[in-house]
Amino acid sequence: MSRRREAAALSTPRYARRMFLLLAACASVTGSHPPNILWVSMDTVGAEHMALYGGRAGLPALDALGGRVYEHAYTHYPETAVSHWTMFTGAWPELHGNVPRNGTSSYAGPTLGELLAPRGYARGAFIGGMTLRNKSSGLGRGFATYNEAFGGEQRSAHEVSTAAAAWIDEQSGPWFAFVHYFDAHYPYTPRDLRTYDPGYTGRFDGTDGTLRPHRDRGVPMAPRDLQHVESLYDTEIAELDEPLRELFGRVDRQDIVVVTSDHGESFGHGYLFNHRGSLHEEVLHVPLVVRAPGIEAGRDKRLTGLTDILPTVLGLLSIPVPEGVGGRDLRGPSQAALAAITDPFVTPSLFSIRDERARATWPLDPAGEPTYYDLLADPGELAPVAPIAELSAAREQYLAAVGGLAHLVRDASALKDVREDVAEQLELLGYAVPAAKQDSPRHPPPPPGGTPAPR
Repeated sequence: MSRRREAAALSTPRYARRMFLLLAACASVTGSHPPNILWVSMDTVGAEHMALYGGRAGLPALDALGGRVYEHAYTHYPETAVSHWTMFTGAWPELHGNVPRNGTSSYAGPTLGELLAPRGYARGAFIGGMTLRNKSSGLGRGFATYNEAFGGEQRSAHEVSTAAAAWIDEQSGPWFAFVHYFDAHYPYTPRDLRTYDPGYTGRFDGTDGTLRPHRDRGVPMAPRDLQHVESLYDTEIAELDEPLRELFGRVDRQDIVVVTSDHGESFGHGYLFNHRGSLHEEVLHVPLVVRAPGIEAGRDKRLTGLTDILPTVLGLLSIPVPEGVGGRDLRGPSQAALAAITDPFVTPSLFSIRDERARATWPLDPAGEPTYYDLLADPGELAPVAPIAELSAAREQYLAAVGGLAHLVRDASALKDVREDVAEQLELLGYAVPAAKQDSPRHPPPPPGGTPAPR
């Protein structure tokens, strides 16, 4: 080859791309820059539906990732915006306030993106559903790129992964990419309607028009039809495999990968195709897979909360954990009990706490009595048991801890209200209540110097 032809070959984009990947690989091996962080949230994916957790929705790309599977991971709040705020701050949901109405969190502590910014990380978020648009959630805090350019309520996981992959390929230094898939969220309209239920001949196709009476008005559904609708939801989960594979091809063993969900979905307990009003296992139990240097691959049976992810990532990066973080580094001892609440700004509201064997749920009502379930003997939570003193004590400890963080809650009057058109879209999806119909919060952030007293 002549020198001229050789020089031309060296100047091609393909050669430049190969050299970039080679240099990035060498940098990763030698540790010349911190690990990249890929954080994927599969919105509305309940753990029990995934093959990785004994369900039928297979995600071979996730199986092949080779991370640590946390078998008992739980959300603290069964709604999208607040749940993601708990992930990226490690702070309990009470500290975030009325995010759908305010358009952001009340929490004054830092997000992961804000902690990474002074350390040279490029920070990009790639959003799949309108509930995490910045103007409705404020989750853009700490991200330099917040990719949410789509019309309507959502875009496909393929589109999200394509946007994220293009951004990742442009980075020359360490990066943090948050990728949000909305495909499994209601309604359930996968590309293939017959993947898991080819023999179904009924009328339910997973669209809003056929399901809304059962979702919003509690109209019962025949068991055979419900079985089919659940198969459509499982298919939507399985169809995330290809978009995941596209992202996993852009990380190596020196990087940090987190795959999880904000909450599951209810197909029982007389509460269909929703999540925001339930604290049952099928809604709270979420997948969590972490692959990172220093975290051994395998399965972990310890109790794990979404607030544990942030301190784990910070620990892996040797970044101090800020005040206000309620979770723990997963490389150390686990939390003994986990709390969860439903939206305290609507009626009825619920508070729940669980340990490794049981759960107790309190209605936030002066006359309400708690209900206790033995989750080992009754995982479906169908038969209440006698009061369990340890759970009542854990509740009091949790409330005292939240009360001690009141100084990290900003005055809601200083926060913005979401635009009227955005609020209307959130109301249609069930994430916000019209202002005229809102109650005062039944489980508000505690006042300074005091502890909350949910009833």
